[in-house]
Amino acid sequence: MIICKSNISAFAQVSAKYERAQKHIDDLIECLLAFQKANPYAIGKRDDSQPGQATFYVSSVPEMPAEVSLIFSDALQIAVVHQLI
Repeated sequence: MIICKSNISAFAQVSAKYERAQKHIDDLIECLLAFQKANPYAIGKRDDSQPGQATFYVSSVPEMPAEVSLIFSDALQIAVVHQLI
């Protein structure tokens, strides 16, 4: 069994984890905004049988970039590990 001891104070460890989690959140927001800015969703229109009536719908929804799930899972893992400590 290997036990690692650190000379870093508990406050410094929590602070470092918080800063890393904040970096993941910032990266996730940046990635999501770039995805949204690309206007990825297509809207369709279907005329109803009644004159002047139409139904609008999302006709295509692309997959989210893989980077989104990777960043999200990293942030989630940090949160889970923090709860276990």
